[in-house]
Amino acid sequence: MKKFNPAFLILFLLLFSAKFYSQKTVIDSLKGFNYIGAKEHADEMKTDKEKLFFMNHAKRTYKIAKYNLYPQKDQNNWAKFDNSTYQGPQPAGCTNVDFETGNTTGWTVAGDNAIMTSGVDPYGGFPRVFPGGTASLRLNDDNTSGSKTTFSAQASRVIPVTAANSQFQLHFAFVLLNFPHPANAAATFNVYFLNAANTTVSCPLFTCYFSTPPGTLTGMPAGVAQTGGNGVNIGSQVYPTTYVPWQTIGMDLTPYIGQNLTAVIKCNWCLYNYDWGYCYIDADCAPVTPSTAAVCPGGQLCGPSGMYGYTWTPPSGPVVTTSCITASAIGTYTLSYTPFSSCGPSIQTNTYQVLAQTTAAFTTVNSCNSFTITNTGTGPPAVQSYSFAGPSPPASFTTTAATSAVTFPTAGNYTITQTITNAAGCPATVQAVVVVPAGPNPAFTIPTPTQCLTGNSYVFTAVQAATTHTFSFNPTVGAPPTGNTATYGPVSFSAPGTYTVTHTISNGGCTVSTTSVILINPMPTVTANNNGPICVGGSVSFTSSGGGTYSWAGPNSFSSAAQNPTLPGISMAAAGVYTVTVNLAGCIGTSTTQLTISTPTASANNTGPYCIGQTIALIGSAGVTYTWTGPSAFNSNAQSPNIPAATAAMSGNYNFTVNVGGCFATGTTPVVINALPVPAPSNTGPYCAGATIQLNVGAFTTYTWTGPSVFTSNLQNPTVPTLTSSVANAGVYTVSVSDANGCVNTANTTVVVNPIPTPIIGSNSPVCSGGALNLTS
Repeated sequence: MKKFNPAFLILFLLLFSAKFYSQKTVIDSLKGFNYIGAKEHADEMKTDKEKLFFMNHAKRTYKIAKYNLYPQKDQNNWAKFDNSTYQGPQPAGCTNVDFETGNTTGWTVAGDNAIMTSGVDPYGGFPRVFPGGTASLRLNDDNTSGSKTTFSAQASRVIPVTAANSQFQLHFAFVLLNFPHPANAAATFNVYFLNAANTTVSCPLFTCYFSTPPGTLTGMPAGVAQTGGNGVNIGSQVYPTTYVPWQTIGMDLTPYIGQNLTAVIKCNWCLYNYDWGYCYIDADCAPVTPSTAAVCPGGQLCGPSGMYGYTWTPPSGPVVTTSCITASAIGTYTLSYTPFSSCGPSIQTNTYQVLAQTTAAFTTVNSCNSFTITNTGTGPPAVQSYSFAGPSPPASFTTTAATSAVTFPTAGNYTITQTITNAAGCPATVQAVVVVPAGPNPAFTIPTPTQCLTGNSYVFTAVQAATTHTFSFNPTVGAPPTGNTATYGPVSFSAPGTYTVTHTISNGGCTVSTTSVILINPMPTVTANNNGPICVGGSVSFTSSGGGTYSWAGPNSFSSAAQNPTLPGISMAAAGVYTVTVNLAGCIGTSTTQLTISTPTASANNTGPYCIGQTIALIGSAGVTYTWTGPSAFNSNAQSPNIPAATAAMSGNYNFTVNVGGCFATGTTPVVINALPVPAPSNTGPYCAGATIQLNVGAFTTYTWTGPSVFTSNLQNPTVPTLTSSVANAGVYTVSVSDANGCVNTANTTVVVNPIPTPIIGSNSPVCSGGALNLTS
């Protein structure tokens, strides 16, 4: 720390005191001064001179604060908060230079820091976020915990300098405990830049600190610093706080376009790390020269934020040295200014235009309700805006054309408002009332606008009869031709569809049209069918199509509202014609279907009666499938089966079922099996040759005898006459008899015919006399 010359110090204090007291008359009173706190703080100084200096300065600062003895200087060249600051999308190379992402992306920070998004500073009462933004960065704090060991905080970032970002606008605010320290021991707020070689460039540069002397902020214009409430340092000593609300300084980086500069912002405590100070920072990047602005006469032109040395040269009148000027004269205004921190003379120049005030005026001509508006005020490139007020105002519009066409839909008085603006937005407004005449009434009536294609008939009647009329149709295909009478019709449409009818009426130069819509519904294409023919007792299913609603009617009082109804368990009474009626959007169509009910018959016969042993022949009528059943468990699927070797057990009824087209019919035929006659032939033999053979048999209907020697006879009891050869007629005689049923049976009888004996006699004669005569036979 440098040593102070006491004589110089005393002289400085006298001069400083004289300067302040020359401005205000005060009562020099230290009532309320904290002697104990100041003494404790002074005891921290290293030398008696420093302790004395501190105590004198503390008293002096107390009186300045108590009686508001701050020197007041012209603030015109100091940067005030300006709503024109960006705090939004930044030029390339300055992304998040304003902390609007809510973090420190793009920055390198060290020491105590925090992102601020809301609230006010507890000492200065100013917002902790730079007005116009949503986030700012705080460096350091007030060490209310008393536990800090690091007392320097900084934020830095690299800026690739271009013409689009070379005006670095730093926004800052800070608060410090204004304990008196010499310059080399004071808390400081520094802004400087490093080049690519990491060397500090000489400019731009900004340094601000609170030191004694002079007992106020150095580097800031006098009068900006304000004394707020009291703060407490680490030693629990209470001292006033000095705060600077948000300020902006513009720093010109133009000499470094094409280079990378690193912006470094530091907020350091005092050298002794005993008292505290912290700052809020935010930033924007702006182009070298803002875009040329244009305003209206009487408007205000303001230079860019954070500069000093503002000099306005208007097209007429004196030069103005404030940051803003009221533009009264039309023409070009030239502004010269110097960035707050620049490298030597760095005067920037911008030009602004004050455009002539526009003139609003127009005329109108009309044909009926169609108006042509002609602009007679300031012409292009000035922009005209037209708005309307009245019974049915047209839509507002903006144009640069000399004339504009407007149609008013209804008659009445309308106010037309014309506003003309130039590039600076200088508005001029004028109004005029126009009377829109009542045109002819184009209304017309359409009885029953929705009809069916079949039988449709329309009459179009204009509400206003006198004048000329045109009825036209769209589409034209399927529509009547165009009509030119007040009452047009009756006419018909030949195709279904939606048609727009336009009625155009002309009268007194006014031609007005109106439209209406008619709908021609198509006739339903109706179909009706059934799944017949159906067998009695079956279920019939009806089907139909055509859309809409359905109504069925048929024999036996049948009715149904279903599209496809069914009718189960039908009888012959259900046969006949069924009609379905379809209603499609009021259009009616019908169709019929004939229901046929099948009643097939079955014919069952046989070739009997039969005799036992004969073949039974069953005969069935034709069909698709067949089923026979009968006695003795008989069954067959043949149409006409045969049963051989009939027996008496096979007598009885045979049942026949035939499938004819899905319907089944049955029949029955009785089969009679007659027993065979039982003949018992006999004869009266045995016979001797030459005797008459008598054959006998019981009584039957017919007889057929056959026997040896080709014997035949049809007699019941034939005889064989005298035999000529007894042996030839001997043998088996067969009789075949038939009874009244025609049954035939045979039986045999054996006839024995003995031959007539032929005696043979002999002797042994001759014999001698006396001999024995032997006779033989």
